[in-house]
Amino acid sequence: LQFLARTALADVAARMTADGLLRPPGRRPSRRQVPVDVNIAAWPGGRVNLAIQRREPLSVQDSVLLGLLVATGGNQLVLWEQNPRYLSDSITALPAPLQELIAQTEAAVGDSVISRR
Repeated sequence: LQFLARTALADVAARMTADGLLRPPGRRPSRRQVPVDVNIAAWPGGRVNLAIQRREPLSVQDSVLLGLLVATGGNQLVLWEQNPRYLSDSITALPAPLQELIAQTEAAVGDSVISRR
């Protein structure tokens, strides 16, 4: 994760810009890039929130998204309702390598928070 983190933001932003999902940066560089279509940008979070409300099973892709949200604390900002049992069950249903990715992400976030104090 530390290796990927070095260039992840720039790499993902470049791919999303090339795919037409983000507006190309203007003359004044900013840390925040703007989506071309807000509805497309909001759909993954909306899809996960609807599944949680309806207590529907998540796809693997959405379970990973949910796990990464939980690991980084983003669930507090993105999820409409916090259902610890549903969150835990969705993550533990993932294949072991994806569970490990989420666990390592949570550990990296925790290390980052501790080292900045």
